[in-house]
Amino acid sequence: MSGISRLLAKELSSALGITDTPVAGAVAKGSDVGTNKQVSNIAFDARIAELDEAPDVVSWQNKASEFVKESRDVNPSIRTPELEKSTRDLLDSKITRDEHLDNVDTYKPVNPWDDMPREPSDKAVVFALNDAQRSDGYFVLADTGSMGVNKSSLKVGDLFNGRLDIPAYNRYDTWIVTGSSANAEKGKHYAKAIHYTSEEGKPVKFIASVKTSQNIGTGEKGKTPYATVQGYVKDLDADAIRANAVKYLNDPEWTQIGFDPRRQGGFYARAGKNKHVPVREASEVIQIGPLVLARNAVLDIGYKGYATGGLVQRRTK
Repeated sequence: MSGISRLLAKELSSALGITDTPVAGAVAKGSDVGTNKQVSNIAFDARIAELDEAPDVVSWQNKASEFVKESRDVNPSIRTPELEKSTRDLLDSKITRDEHLDNVDTYKPVNPWDDMPREPSDKAVVFALNDAQRSDGYFVLADTGSMGVNKSSLKVGDLFNGRLDIPAYNRYDTWIVTGSSANAEKGKHYAKAIHYTSEEGKPVKFIASVKTSQNIGTGEKGKTPYATVQGYVKDLDADAIRANAVKYLNDPEWTQIGFDPRRQGGFYARAGKNKHVPVREASEVIQIGPLVLARNAVLDIGYKGYATGGLVQRRTK
């Protein structure tokens, strides 16, 4: 674990769940706007360990809910009226994209991660889900038998559409990658981390409905799970994926990716000279909770609107 202070999330940034606000176990650089209560590493880790002493789902969920209630100052589903107006003005061509991004920087700034998000325990991955998810879902965990859940047959080479499970974060501050694959059991699969790669000339894609993004961005509708990362599984070993992410976090070949329709209508770079620039695809993607890293990201440099494209250009070092 890092020596940095633990910060609980101000809000969840997207329907996918990729957040640009620091969460427990990591801090976004230069972020001191609207963060929640700080606790020491020792105190935080002790509370997390205490949760896993719960003997059953109900006890765990009650303790986790209490912990989240005590720790959060801000509702994760909070809306930003100033940005909703800015989005409407951008779509109506009353302001430019640059002006809209200035509003994003003012009201809901984007910051990069400088450490790994906290890894949930196996018990947390299972207990943070609802009854139907636990009974019907498939889990990428070493020991599913002792947890009483189904083991996923998802494997390297399978095509996977992944996102984050939003309710598990909202209710229990637990980051779980969820998604589906035509190559594995029908239904939802749950994992701590996914490493995606391209295959046979097909890149890893970032997918989000333009219309849904606009409806959320303007405040016409609330958030709903709809945006995904689609690629072929390269690795499912959470420990190995985290070790690689540590190496790649500041590697110029890799770009940190964000998604929040209350900022803009698609996935975007979270840092550097191309901050805010839309990202369409990549050769590899690592997803660990809210942290998403893309290798050789393809950027939409000429992007001028909220959810329309421009000149696509591959990322340069």
